[in-house]
Amino acid sequence: MNSMSYFSPALFMFTVHIAIEAFRHDVLSRWLASAVTADVLDFFVYTIDFIYVMMISSIVFYSLHFKNNVK
Repeated sequence: MNSMSYFSPALFMFTVHIAIEAFRHDVLSRWLASAVTADVLDFFVYTIDFIYVMMISSIVFYSLHFKNNVK
């Protein structure tokens, strides 16, 4: 069970990345094809990935530094 807690954020990130990449190809490329380049759409996907990594990192950082002082 402990190993699953280590692998689940990575598997969820893979799922989120695939979903955002599909959203980029199916929706954003059709709606914004004339307005923006493919590099901007790639940047959108990488930004979502970065936000996810920062959220998971902040959760890990908070959980490592959390001290329960309730007596």
